Amino acid sequence: MLGIVVALPAECRTLTRQRVSVGQLVRLTPTAMIQVAGMGSERALAAADILYRAGANAVLSWGVAAGLQPELTAGTLVLPRRLLLS
Repeated sequence: MLGIVVALPAECRTLTRQRVSVGQLVRLTPTAMIQVAGMGSERALAAADILYRAGANAVLSWGVAAGLQPELTAGTLVLPRRLLLS
């Protein structure tokens, strides 16, 4: 089961037409669900934990990341080289 962490309801609307608020868990399909976390790393970690407890065995962080780097253009896929866990 794929769990998707999304910070903002506006970002969530790119994946579903359902009205979703911060803190809400939504099933997209029988094998995918979204948790809207709110902003910040602590909320993202809590959302990932909620998804794990709901049955996710893989987690994807989805967001717009506007202003991440000025040279990135719309549609650029950003993949990390490493993850920092605290």
